[in-house]
Amino acid sequence: MMMRGSSYTNYPALRYCSYIIGSTRLGSAAVLATMVHQYPFVHGWLTVKSVLHVVYIILGMRAAGDGAELRAHAR
Repeated sequence: MMMRGSSYTNYPALRYCSYIIGSTRLGSAAVLATMVHQYPFVHGWLTVKSVLHVVYIILGMRAAGDGAELRAHAR
């Protein structure tokens, strides 16, 4: 939406949707890990999954930014 210059990117509900989804996924992964008694940094696969969830959230925050970099490249 940002590349097309859509005005929908200014709506707060759409802007913060990726933050909410990412945080919910990370929280549910933490709850599931405690329920099955498998913890990050003890089990390798869960460590990788947890780290990749954090990377996913950070990349989503960068992708849903205000578009300043996109506008700078367009000049």
